[in-house]
Amino acid sequence: MTTKEDRLVMAKSADVASREIAAHIGQRKRNGAAMTLRTTYKCPEVGGLELRVMNKGAAWALLYNIKIGDKWCKRRLQIGFFPAVTVGDARKRAQAIRVDVSNGGDPAADKKGRAEQRQQERDDAMTVAALCDMWISDKTVTSRKSGAAEPARMMRKDVLPAIGKLDVKKVTGRHLVMVSDSVAVRGARITNITMALVRQMFGFAADKFLIDDLPKFPAKLKENAPCDRSLSVGEVVELFGKIPQARLNNTTELALKIQLATACRVGEVLIAEWSHVCLDSGEWRIPSENSKTGAELIVYLSTYARGLFKRLHDLSGYQKWIFPNRSETGHSDTKSITKQVRDRQRGGQIAGRSSTPDALILAGGTWTPHDLRRTAASTMQDLRI
Repeated sequence: MTTKEDRLVMAKSADVASREIAAHIGQRKRNGAAMTLRTTYKCPEVGGLELRVMNKGAAWALLYNIKIGDKWCKRRLQIGFFPAVTVGDARKRAQAIRVDVSNGGDPAADKKGRAEQRQQERDDAMTVAALCDMWISDKTVTSRKSGAAEPARMMRKDVLPAIGKLDVKKVTGRHLVMVSDSVAVRGARITNITMALVRQMFGFAADKFLIDDLPKFPAKLKENAPCDRSLSVGEVVELFGKIPQARLNNTTELALKIQLATACRVGEVLIAEWSHVCLDSGEWRIPSENSKTGAELIVYLSTYARGLFKRLHDLSGYQKWIFPNRSETGHSDTKSITKQVRDRQRGGQIAGRSSTPDALILAGGTWTPHDLRRTAASTMQDLRI
């Protein structure tokens, strides 16, 4: 359908022209002019300058001709909207553009070229989230013994919400400091681990020629020295007295005692399967894929340790995992017991967490499940076992 058009000539005076145009626009709004009707104001002061007025707004444009080869081509360059761009401003812009055209310039083509370039950049851009998906699914990550699940979880939790939508080529040190600072409130260790993963991801991007250079990373945070805590005999007795009042899960209590009885790592305990344990012979086989050292281990169970496993068998002996998760589709989270123990040594109540925040604090201070393994190993060494 052909658009109906009224053609008018604007006043020479910029102020008068602005008032007339504003009045015309107001009248269109009051009368509800048909969408097919537009008004075009021609400017007698600057050749080719016009203002098209429609119900959706009023746009300035400059019409000019340019010779390309043996042909003359018509150009139309939009230069703003009325009233944000006044009549006087539009005339100044148009005159400057006409000077550029007279010198061989083609601003309309330049504008189109810049728009196409920006669109191409958007098409070629890869977001940090897309890079993360590519990196997590690459064999450099999936082939790790620990798998890709934990790196993926950490990236989704702390990195992607902050910089996931950014173009990987535009990530700067300032963005990475923002990620580091947001994680640092939870401790230096988790911050350094998170930033190490981010560095690995950007290293992967550089190897794939997705970026030219790595962004500048913030300095590594200073971590506390590794703890060499070993519980005294008195503290072990104290711990056994405190555990019943700590409101731990039955399986958590048994897992902690198994650690003391076997000197095994809490992760090795939590991912164990019933097929690995023979209660008759009193042996627990830790397959190489479950062992931190990568070597298969055989743990000979004491009468006390065997009794703990028998109690567990009453709870979960009907299925594959000794310590199943809630949905019984796999083993418990290897960090679940550490979190339960830490919650009971915070010293202060936190909403939604354990109601016994100091139940497991011992005379010698706080402790971790890994300290129980060290305690058992040290005690056996002292006893020359």
